[in-house]
Amino acid sequence: MPGEYIVDDRTWIVKSHHPMIIPHQLKFETDKIILCVRNPVDVFTSLASFANTMSHSGQPEYSYQKDYAEWWDWWITLTSKNHSKWFEIMLRHMQAEG
Repeated sequence: MPGEYIVDDRTWIVKSHHPMIIPHQLKFETDKIILCVRNPVDVFTSLASFANTMSHSGQPEYSYQKDYAEWWDWWITLTSKNHSKWFEIMLRHMQAEG
């Protein structure tokens, strides 16, 4: 996308998946953080669809909850724990660096 990888004084807003480490991501300093978060219930299903179709818009032809209930329970537990860790890290970093 135009403007990606520009992290100097011209840039006012930078998208990040912090604290996830993405290869070749440029480091930058910031004075402010705006944290915008999607509803985790939506994120869990969306991430499951991305992981299973490798597409941001693709949807499987089956229901996770109905057709793969055991997998869905595992997925929700795993993803909930990861999101909890993410929020804890973000809040700690904002407090320590703010």
